[in-house]
Amino acid sequence: MLRFRQRPASFLARLAALPLVWVLAALQPALVAQQEPGLKTTAPRLIHKVEPEYSPEAREAGLEGTVVLSVEVGTDGKAHDIRVQRSLGMGLDEKAVETVRAWKFEPGTRDGKPVAVQATIEMNFRLSGLPADRSKKDDKQE
Repeated sequence: MLRFRQRPASFLARLAALPLVWVLAALQPALVAQQEPGLKTTAPRLIHKVEPEYSPEAREAGLEGTVVLSVEVGTDGKAHDIRVQRSLGMGLDEKAVETVRAWKFEPGTRDGKPVAVQATIEMNFRLSGLPADRSKKDDKQE
């Protein structure tokens, strides 16, 4: 009769499985804390807005579009660490950054305390208030 004996798992195989268990054990309290009903998070709210200005170069060139900014809304209600994610150029990126610096926010909160929050802001630049595609259609009809 043939007998097959199971080999015990090697020491290295057991050791390789341990870090995963440690990571899961370390994450468990964090996951429980996120699910606690007492923790309430709110997003920042814009309370003072200034409209962006066109740069003379962009106005002369008829440039329209959207500048996308990444910002951190701090506990002081101001935008910090402003970075351009999508650029238009011709001075409009700088105008968008200047505009957001002038904005005032009610800070986001976690459990009633102000916290810094990352946000993405899309700043639209349009000449004469018309959507870009409508002005192009008008040009084609003439």
